[in-house]
Amino acid sequence: MNDLVSVITRTKDRHAFLADAVGSVANSTWRPVEHIIVNDGGADVSAVVAPYRDRLDIKVIDTPGVGRCKAGNLGLAAARGTYVQWLDDDDLLYPDHIRSLVMEARRTGHKIVYSDADVIHQTRLPSGAYREVSRTPAPVFEGTKIALWRRGDLHLVMVLHHRECTDRLGGFDETLPVLEDMEMFGRFAQDYQFHRLPGITAGFRVRDDATNAVTAMRTEFAETRAVLYRRYAHIVMPELLTMVEFGAVELAALKARVEALEAVVREYQDKHR
Repeated sequence: MNDLVSVITRTKDRHAFLADAVGSVANSTWRPVEHIIVNDGGADVSAVVAPYRDRLDIKVIDTPGVGRCKAGNLGLAAARGTYVQWLDDDDLLYPDHIRSLVMEARRTGHKIVYSDADVIHQTRLPSGAYREVSRTPAPVFEGTKIALWRRGDLHLVMVLHHRECTDRLGGFDETLPVLEDMEMFGRFAQDYQFHRLPGITAGFRVRDDATNAVTAMRTEFAETRAVLYRRYAHIVMPELLTMVEFGAVELAALKARVEALEAVVREYQDKHR
């Protein structure tokens, strides 16, 4: 029997995006799947999810507006799955995303697995609707602890993790306004290895009207990133020191090769004077 996968989506008043997200879960080739949707103070989503209920186990949790982190944790508390897949309401899972990652987790024994993703670029039309402009591969996350903090290449939609991770280390930090996924991954990185399965199996949308959180909340992102750098400096320090030591060894070897080459050049010049 296959393991149940819980897909958790936080949403508020983005019904068109939400419909696409739910549809992408309904089209998943993996079963069983449950989709937990936390409607965080938004308008009723019953009509949005109704077309998919015959294909998908959907649970809607309505809140008065508790914020993105609390909403995510409410979804996590309601989740019954062995594995957890986070899906923001403006992101998409491709049909084989869950299957591929669950099978890879089983094959390797890793508790956290991730794939690659598309960046789906959108433009806003005069009608207010969005039109897809292009899809380009997102930068590949390197899988190192330093890379986790240096850039935001590990997008939430790319990751599937065993329920053990959040049971042991907790979900989102509800004191943070943004970057709650980065903070959670930082805690995970202390105890677990992130394992990559190459291949694009999901997509996240980037809009040209600054309605993505990363563009709409620039100050909050900068301030929170500084907090997290201080909080988790100890995670990356051993890896950083190793890189420095390795770099010193490589530089010494390069210097020796240059000196040897210079000696050959001098010898040649002496013979041909």
